Amino acid sequence: MWNQLYTNIYKCCPDNRIKQFKYKLIHNIVATNENLHKWKLTKSPTCTECNDTENYEHFFIKCKRIQEFWKTINGTLFLCDYQINIQTLKNIILGHNVLQRQYHELNVIINIISFSIYKSYMASKRRTHFNTLKLLCLQEIKFTTLHVKGRKYNLLKTFLINSQANTIDPSHIRTHHI
Repeated sequence: MWNQLYTNIYKCCPDNRIKQFKYKLIHNIVATNENLHKWKLTKSPTCTECNDTENYEHFFIKCKRIQEFWKTINGTLFLCDYQINIQTLKNIILGHNVLQRQYHELNVIINIISFSIYKSYMASKRRTHFNTLKLLCLQEIKFTTLHVKGRKYNLLKTFLINSQANTIDPSHIRTHHI
C-alpha cells in the first residue's frame, strides 16, 4: 500500500513543491489550526471563519470559504466529461483509483487543487482567508502543462480551457461518490 502511495506521488505530482506538500499531507503535518493547536502554536483549533474544528476535512472540503471554488471545480470537471466527485478526503490525500492508469491526469488535477487550497490559505494575510484561490489554481495548472517535459496533459489543457469558460450552474450537476 505505502509503495503504491509513494509511487503515485512520484507519478502524479509533476512539481517538487506539490510532492513536498503531499508528503506533509499524508503524514498529517500540514499546518491546520487543529494541528497547530496540538503543537501548542495556537490557542484554538477552530477555523477563524466557521468556528468549526479546522481539521483536514474542514480545511480542504467543508469550509464555507472554499465552497464556491469547489462548485467551479466540479462544474469544470463536468464540462471535461468527468462525472466523479473528487471532493472527498480520500481523493485529496490518497488520490482517485491510483492503480488505474486512466485516472493519472485526474490525480494530477486533484494534487494541484489541494496544493492550491493550501498555498492560497498560507499566502493570505495572517492565514485568515483563501487568497485568490481560483486564479492560483489556474496558474498552477498552466505551469504544469507548460513546464513538464515529456508528458502530454490533455485533460489538464481541457480543464484549463473549460475552467475559463465555465458558465454552467454547478448546483445542477449530479456527481457520485466512488
